Amino acid sequence: MNVGSWLFLLDFALVFYVLGATFVEGFVNYRTWHLIGSAEFRVYHRAVSPKIIQFLVAPHSLTLVLTLGLLWWRPAAVPLWAIWISFALNLLPVVVTAVSQVPIQLEFDRSGMSSSALHRLVRMDWLRSIPHGINAVLFIWAMSRVICEGDVVDRGAGEAAVRGNDAVVCALGAPNLLKRDTALVVGMHNILLTMELEGVSRLSYLSADTVRDARDQLNPLRKVFVPLIFRSSSADHELIEAMIKSSRLDWSIVRPPMLTNEAPTGHYRSGKHLQASSIIPRLSRADLASFMLEELNDGSLVHEAVEVMP
Repeated sequence: MNVGSWLFLLDFALVFYVLGATFVEGFVNYRTWHLIGSAEFRVYHRAVSPKIIQFLVAPHSLTLVLTLGLLWWRPAAVPLWAIWISFALNLLPVVVTAVSQVPIQLEFDRSGMSSSALHRLVRMDWLRSIPHGINAVLFIWAMSRVICEGDVVDRGAGEAAVRGNDAVVCALGAPNLLKRDTALVVGMHNILLTMELEGVSRLSYLSADTVRDARDQLNPLRKVFVPLIFRSSSADHELIEAMIKSSRLDWSIVRPPMLTNEAPTGHYRSGKHLQASSIIPRLSRADLASFMLEELNDGSLVHEAVEVMP
């Protein structure tokens, strides 16, 4: 994950921690103080105050710092206005605490228990609890944008994903390579149709070097096993490639070999009918992503289907 994702995840966790700590303090702690004897209350209050600073004030302060960081580094799915609202919601309890809560707490230290002071404390505490609650709801909404389950068959979801963008990179893959997946074909049809309707013309599609058009360069071993093992997934890719080629889009088709999660090397080849340098060629996903983004920007392979090899 990148810096923005880590900041968002840590802030998300702290927002709910602070919400829970605030509710415990306001709805459990404050509302039972009247049960403590007057003689013991001042000693109790002086003992508990440092704990509140450690376990509530300090985490809340860190939440403010993390939220400020999200103004510069945040997940792309989270809009800037949401971070500003979150910062304001975090800042409001600080103002309420400084203006009303701290003077009352200091009064407790000086004079001990006071029913009227406790009543004011409980009454004003809502001005801290409500912003924390709204902020938690806001972060749930933001998290739903960061982590969401897509449905490529859902035409509306596809339109929302495509609308307003300059290009589409499609890396759909079947969960099972041994059988056909109609959802991929239907989903790709929806994407192509939506792109044409929305006026988004640039498409980069991730296929595979197992399609029939790319098998001439396979070594003898892969020529035997590829049609047997990858027949179904290759058939889906071939059908989708045909759909793409018949569209009015500025498309590019990329056909890599087996993909790995290894670190990027920066060394790869691209072109038509490339010969593999090993029996089972493997390319890192990072190198493939680098190539696809580079090709997407320079547009040198529009209306071309190419292989990418290590």
